[in-house]
Amino acid sequence: FFVYPVKACRGVFLESAELTTEGTLKFDREWCILDLRGDRYPARQALSQRNCPLLASIRTSLTSTHLVLEAEGRDPLMVPLAPAEPVARKVVQVECGGASTTSAGSWHLGVMESWSEGDLASEWISEYLNSLDPKSRKAQKPGQIPTFLLV
Repeated sequence: FFVYPVKACRGVFLESAELTTEGTLKFDREWCILDLRGDRYPARQALSQRNCPLLASIRTSLTSTHLVLEAEGRDPLMVPLAPAEPVARKVVQVECGGASTTSAGSWHLGVMESWSEGDLASEWISEYLNSLDPKSRKAQKPGQIPTFLLV
């Protein structure tokens, strides 16, 4: 089985997979990356490889306690599977929609509440994606939240 813990990033091969109570594979697309302010992509919409092919270069793995993201030239990012302080996490409204794969139209299912994995994850993803695509990078003001979030 392959699961893709972060939508549009590389998958993880598992010898066996656990089903959730909803009938989905545990850890499959549990996280996504989005552009919070809409600086480069539609605001707060989960990115896909179609609109951000660089996501395919981010490797994912799972330990018993962490989601691990790795990319060329970067130290690994360790994201706890069970955050120690879920109350302190920032709430993010994620737009559930995108471009159609079969027509020129688009689809929209509404908004879903999620939680940011924090500033460290946002900085890691923002620095990596922005370093590979400097022409479209918008300057950030000191103290401003990074462009990309892991939710």
